[in-house]
Amino acid sequence: MSRGIRWIFALVMVVGLAATAGAQTTDDVRATVETMLGGFEKPASDGEWQALGEEAIPHLLSFAGDESLPRSTRARAVAALGNFSTPEVVTYLSGLLAPGGDDVLQRKALRSLARTAGAEQLATIASYLEHESSVLRESAAHALGLVGTAEARSALEARRIVETSTAVQKAIDEELAR
Repeated sequence: MSRGIRWIFALVMVVGLAATAGAQTTDDVRATVETMLGGFEKPASDGEWQALGEEAIPHLLSFAGDESLPRSTRARAVAALGNFSTPEVVTYLSGLLAPGGDDVLQRKALRSLARTAGAEQLATIASYLEHESSVLRESAAHALGLVGTAEARSALEARRIVETSTAVQKAIDEELAR
């Protein structure tokens, strides 16, 4: 083998080994997601979630849907899903907003849905401005602020006129001032 071919062969082997060494198995990704969800005092950043890539999605969906886990862990999983804009994630988040769902998960789902689908889910998010729970109306106001479109602003302005909750009024005012 010539010296040039040996050099190319060696380079290919080194690159291949480096790629293999950096690859994570499904179990490794799941363990990483679990560790990141456990960061109560210092939650994982958006950048850390995004660095994991879409391989994290099935694990986040699994943790979010696992009713045996503490609600706080499930809520962090729903919030982390806001970093991934796949149809699967949007469908899951929309499903969490079904009537009678867990209000903590719904609050996180509203924000995550605004981050992942934005204007595409404006009607769904805006419908929560009419919810009987002032906490969910407040979350919807903040989610619409994240959407940031003229239509989102119009929905906030229309709700501001009839809103009776001081906390929701404040949230609407904050988002309109953005």
